[in-house]
Amino acid sequence: MADKELTVFVVDLHPEARPSHDYLFDVLAGKLLKGLKTDYVSVVAYHSSNTEHKLADKGVFPGIEVLIDFKVPSYDSLSLLKKKLVVNDDWDTSQSDSFQSLIFSLSLLEDTKKKAFTRNIVVLTGNRSPLESLTEEKADSIPRLLQNLNVNLVVVVSDLQNGSDGQAKWTLLQPAFTKYVLMSSDEARFVTQNVPPAKKTRPLPIYKGELRFSSNFSSVLEDTSYNAEADDNALAWPVEVYPAAKKESASTSMHDYLVDNGKLVRLERKTSHYVWSKNEEYQRPEYPDEEDVDQKKFDKVEVESKDFTSGFKFSNYDLIALDEDLMDSAKLKIFSSFDILSFIKADSIPQAYLTSETFFVVPEKMASLRTSLNHSAFVKALYDLEVAALTRFVRKQAKEVELGALLPIKVKDGDTFSYNFLLVRLPFKEDEKIGNFPVLSEGRQEVKSEQSTLMEQFIDSRTLKPDSKATGVFANTRVTMRQSDSAKLPLPGADGNDKLLVSAPSQVRFLRYIKTILIKSLEADDLNEFFMQKDFVNNVIRDGSGFTNFFNLNNCLNQDATNTDAWLQKLSSSSKSLSKRLVDESDISFVRKADIKKKKGARAGDAFSTKGNYGADEGDYDEVPDFGF
Repeated sequence: MADKELTVFVVDLHPEARPSHDYLFDVLAGKLLKGLKTDYVSVVAYHSSNTEHKLADKGVFPGIEVLIDFKVPSYDSLSLLKKKLVVNDDWDTSQSDSFQSLIFSLSLLEDTKKKAFTRNIVVLTGNRSPLESLTEEKADSIPRLLQNLNVNLVVVVSDLQNGSDGQAKWTLLQPAFTKYVLMSSDEARFVTQNVPPAKKTRPLPIYKGELRFSSNFSSVLEDTSYNAEADDNALAWPVEVYPAAKKESASTSMHDYLVDNGKLVRLERKTSHYVWSKNEEYQRPEYPDEEDVDQKKFDKVEVESKDFTSGFKFSNYDLIALDEDLMDSAKLKIFSSFDILSFIKADSIPQAYLTSETFFVVPEKMASLRTSLNHSAFVKALYDLEVAALTRFVRKQAKEVELGALLPIKVKDGDTFSYNFLLVRLPFKEDEKIGNFPVLSEGRQEVKSEQSTLMEQFIDSRTLKPDSKATGVFANTRVTMRQSDSAKLPLPGADGNDKLLVSAPSQVRFLRYIKTILIKSLEADDLNEFFMQKDFVNNVIRDGSGFTNFFNLNNCLNQDATNTDAWLQKLSSSSKSLSKRLVDESDISFVRKADIKKKKGARAGDAFSTKGNYGADEGDYDEVPDFGF
């Protein structure tokens, strides 16, 4: 079950705070698209022309209006907020300021007081909005009001200036909250559009069993009852193997709809399979006289999925159906196992072989302290020796045998470290691809020393200089994440500063477009007209004249939208003068290839009459005799 979360948005209707409101709609649009039933929000507006809340009769907290109280986001609630959250030019200094409104918002956390909730308060305000009531003395009293509720505070300030009085005052609240984030409205807009919130995932192990070393391998292969613990020469301890990296699909599920006479009709897709059956006269059922008789030679007959069976093509004339006996005879008579065969220097493994999927090998969850210490000590010894282990790995019974390299790694976990293995599958001889590389020049040409020096300078100018010396430590917050990072709020700096580990640009951009469409549709009087407009992309999605949906050169140099410093672009620009000198010195010129005329496409059906294609020269199929498998 998903973690329950309540986020209270405290929205300032002061004219200076208008740019900060975008964060609210971006976050709520993302929550609406995810559709989690355990994700609640409350929205409070202050500096409002109305005073509507539970304590209004007592004459306290003037100018505060509760618009949404502890509800799951919906499209109707977003439409309500779009109409209600309008800046109040007639605001008054007698109304509650930002700090007083923050104090009021704590009362909306009462429903979660005795429940397991992630609690967030998001204040959206302006740099010039009144904040006189916030003093150091009052800030020190906040922990007493929270009563160990573990509340996270996010403050978004439009036109935030470094070193301003507003920034200094908001910083007074930092010690009182579990997590404190202060950012400008520009930074908040960038984060919501380009940096998805980090979330904890529960990986599923692909293997749970023993990792064995120095076991009797002949017994391992022949005796299924072999027990390494009874072997005095063997070591064995329980481990689990988890995927280290796995492609994540888009989190937003989409449906197709058709507008029919002003109504939305959901489209459903269904796959059906058919065969052509001879339609001779004696095979037809009797038809009434008034019904036309189909004179076609073949009828299309639907085949149900229960009538399918696996099979393979033995020749152009023979198909063999695979029954259970044939399937069992084709399976390898092996069982799951994980054995260390030998050791090798880690730098002796060719990098071209380390291209397959990777896995973390860690002690079993319920392993004893002694087992965990033995595992860590064994990995640390290999880590210090810079040695890798070669292994034989069978994930499940009757699965294929895999050879892999166990690379020892040192993982940073907060202020401590742990030692574990990284398993990389090694290719077999048949997996290796042979390349036919063309000759670059007819004869051997001597390279001038000036050209060689210039090339070295060019390569050095485009070399990424690390911020600090590499320590060989694996540091990734997602690997050691105990819980989601303020689960569903996009915040800056959640994934660290690894320049080579960025968010998928396709998923980020797709989600950004969907949220943009959703937010702009709130202003439409007629949704049908909104979605059916002719220039939909230009009017709704396009950000400006420089907008493009394609990954052009500028996109590639920026790597993706989440990199603000554009370090690839900086590397490219710094080497322009050297690249020009290199072209001049080497007498390099660009040669345009002759245009190749496109070949006329083959006619439909020609492929089936050509030998060498699947189905060529097929004849009548004969029944295959029982081979006794």
